[in-house]
Amino acid sequence: MKLIATEEHYMSKAVNEQYMKVMTKLVSPAIRARLEGLQHFLESNREISDLGELRLAAMDKQGVDIQVISYGNNSPMDLPPESAVLLCRQANDELAAAIQKHPTRFAGFAVLPVGNPQAAAEELTRAVKELGFVGASLNGVYRGRFFDEPEYFPIFEKAAQLNVPVYFHPGFPDEKVSDYYYRGENISADVSAVFSAYGYGWHVDAGIHMIRMLLSGIFERLPDLKVITGHWGELVPYYFNRLDDYFFKSITGFDRKFSDIYKEHVYITPSGIMSRSTAMLAIEEMGADHVLWSCDFPYVRREDGKDFLMELDLSEDAREKIAYKNAETLLFKNAPGGN
Repeated sequence: MKLIATEEHYMSKAVNEQYMKVMTKLVSPAIRARLEGLQHFLESNREISDLGELRLAAMDKQGVDIQVISYGNNSPMDLPPESAVLLCRQANDELAAAIQKHPTRFAGFAVLPVGNPQAAAEELTRAVKELGFVGASLNGVYRGRFFDEPEYFPIFEKAAQLNVPVYFHPGFPDEKVSDYYYRGENISADVSAVFSAYGYGWHVDAGIHMIRMLLSGIFERLPDLKVITGHWGELVPYYFNRLDDYFFKSITGFDRKFSDIYKEHVYITPSGIMSRSTAMLAIEEMGADHVLWSCDFPYVRREDGKDFLMELDLSEDAREKIAYKNAETLLFKNAPGGN
């Protein structure tokens, strides 16, 4: 069975060198240490920066036919606009060159200079129309502001006009949030670092982000907008009943239930989380039509992902939708002849 993986990452050594020069001057010592740790990952993991044979070999082991690749940690998205505009363009051009070499195996989500929303909308247009990208990916928030804030509307308006989705990837929570929730006298620094990020915290943050987007009314204003979230929906689908019960029309002004809006505009992916019970509950809540496949390469290294999908208690039609058909419909509908 064909497999299209939609949350797969790379980092550019050239872009990261410039990123570190700018970013380390702007952040606290604690965040600087985290950035240096991510730089070490780039230097020690050849696959994260490889857009050729190493990546293709790993894809073959995972049974993945197509990777939709997006920028990973230390994203140029985070930088001030005067640096981000050029570095996002450089990162997108680097990825586009790899896609040109392997057009049947790679596709791309653009990284955008969100600190200048108009420039971000322009870069998204260039990435889609000139480079052939199939959407954009956003990592976390920008300088403590979620993307439901009014200044970011042009980015999503442009995505809707171009008929491409935006992938919301988690990012590290704000330091004040981490201090309040994830640090304590009886919690070691190492435990706190994991707890606040990929262990739990950034999934909560990403789920809140998606709830904020919906409650802001953006999907009512942009009825064609589609977004994607990983990690089986960043906890949100498991609370549909609660969200429907309390966000009723007299509060939101929406004619539809929270879950109905969410299930129309949001797609979810596993991001390498291979838990049968988690998967089945998420698929039951979302419906197979709005679930895509993803591996979270190379941060998650699982070669049994395809076996996991094949063994889930699904109809063959549902399995094919999750494996590749939904991605083809959502991402490659504009490509000549499909992908």
